[in-house]
Amino acid sequence: MSDSVKLTYQNKTFEFPIVEGTENEKGIDIKSLRAQTGLITFDPGFKNTGSCKSGITFLNGEEGILRYRGYSIEELCEKTSFIEVAFLESLKISSETVTVSIGLPVSNNPFIASYTV
Repeated sequence: MSDSVKLTYQNKTFEFPIVEGTENEKGIDIKSLRAQTGLITFDPGFKNTGSCKSGITFLNGEEGILRYRGYSIEELCEKTSFIEVAFLESLKISSETVTVSIGLPVSNNPFIASYTV
């Protein structure tokens, strides 16, 4: 394992990998915690729990960040229509077409770049 975290419980050490999120945040992959240790985690309100890996949304409640397809929700609400946002869901075209179609900047947007043809 490259980066990992070690947990010691009942004189046994368990190792869990570090994962990196879409915005370069780091997390501990504990999907095997229960199988390895018999333990579960306790996180009231799920304030420190990433529930899934997503290429569609990013959420950071502490900093008030919510992104959809790489764009801030505020930007989508202020500058686009429902149809334009729905269009992002079926996006499989070049970034140049996206710029013309919805008028949002696509430079430095890794999500949009991943769909260019």
